[in-house]
Amino acid sequence: MNKPLSIKLACLLALAGILLGGACYRQDILTVEIHVPQMRETECSRIIIRALREVDGIQSVRPDTENRVLTVTYNARKLALKNIEHTLAEQGFTANDEEARSDARMRLPPECR
Repeated sequence: MNKPLSIKLACLLALAGILLGGACYRQDILTVEIHVPQMRETECSRIIIRALREVDGIQSVRPDTENRVLTVTYNARKLALKNIEHTLAEQGFTANDEEARSDARMRLPPECR
């Protein structure tokens, strides 16, 4: 193989890697719904938003207190759904099947227990 052709081939492969890498990254942004039974009031959703704002990889959090559902958009390359559920449990909220820590639940305002 002559040198100019191998350079062109290397450049094409590098460009393909960049393009495919970017496409794969975009597919790792997920949106999930998490059932949070204690999220009955606005104050509960504020506590949840404040806690999740600290988690690297979470892009947005939308609480629905009427249906007690939290819609979370996050980067799956940085964390998993279980990490989000665990963070909520550490704050005293049951999240899907992840039970709330009882000591954390007792520190919540009465309307969030």
